[in-house]
Amino acid sequence: MSMEATPQVWDREDCEVIDGCLVTPDGEVVGTVDFEGVDQVDREETADAMLARIAEVQAQVIACRIRRDAVVAQYAAMERRHQQRLDYLKWRFGPMLEQYAKHRLQFSKKRRSFDLPHGRLGFRKQAASARIVDMDRAVVFLREVGRADLIKIRTVETASPGDVAPLLANADRADFLEVTPERDKFSIDTGLPD
Repeated sequence: MSMEATPQVWDREDCEVIDGCLVTPDGEVVGTVDFEGVDQVDREETADAMLARIAEVQAQVIACRIRRDAVVAQYAAMERRHQQRLDYLKWRFGPMLEQYAKHRLQFSKKRRSFDLPHGRLGFRKQAASARIVDMDRAVVFLREVGRADLIKIRTVETASPGDVAPLLANADRADFLEVTPERDKFSIDTGLPD
């Protein structure tokens, strides 16, 4: 004769829903509530379990946002530190690299750059430019030379070469301009995007 106890079979209606689990009156968890097939809510416990599930997933969404924002902020801080280091390295070694590039290219009439295993050093032509430093005097001058259409331009660098010509041609009397002549600009190119 077997002394095994027969398990109590509880009807679903007798169970209580706690945190999405079906719990019998004696405290045993006998299953979970699956809300996918539910088409109506007829008990307070079921409604509360649904709200608990919604709140749980909503909390997970908020936690993901918080973690994402923290990671983005950390990467931004790391980028700033690396950019400061990059600026320092270019400030520290840039003049030496420029001198070396001038020495290396001094006998070449056509070549303006050369490649190394980790990048390219060279020179680029930078066009002459002018920056307006006194807009009132600039307006008077532009009216005198018949170029009032340029009054809207604050920096002549954005104008076409034909527009700049009357300004640069009379640059000696255009004391409202800060003129930068055409020059060779040294460049360090590692092949990586800026």
